Amino acid sequence: MAANLRKYKFEASSSPKPSAASVKSLSDPAPSAHAPASQATKAPKASSSIMDPETIKADILASLRQDFSAIIKGEMREALRDNFESLKTQIEDVKTEIKNKTAALRAEVDQVKANVRSVEDHMSTMSDEMIQAQGQVSDLQAEVKRLKEKCEDMEGRMRRGNISVGGE
Repeated sequence: MAANLRKYKFEASSSPKPSAASVKSLSDPAPSAHAPASQATKAPKASSSIMDPETIKADILASLRQDFSAIIKGEMREALRDNFESLKTQIEDVKTEIKNKTAALRAEVDQVKANVRSVEDHMSTMSDEMIQAQGQVSDLQAEVKRLKEKCEDMEGRMRRGNISVGGE
């Protein structure tokens, strides 16, 4: 930015002093056809070497705007790059944490599945044993009923033998 400002020379006098080259160009308004092109382009015109303050201000403001724009863009890019790298690192950390926790959860789920299978197998065995026990209980109930009936029949037969018919 400072280099851009150096191209403007401040002259303290109110009327600028034309240089020798500008005086030559004023006296010779058009470069001759025999003059080299570089000499014709190097000789500044008097009107172009004298700039009014508004033009200088406009040029300085434009230069400052460009410089500020470049600085801000650079800083924004750097900040975004830093933020992007930070976000990228955080995302990777979160992904790693999720993978670790997912693996732990899978292990726990597998353990729970194994426990459920074990309980299912045990329940199936217990169910089979219970059905068998219910069959035995019904058989025993039927046998108890039969034995009660047999016992009553035997008691009734014993009592008949104790009856005496008296008439004497």
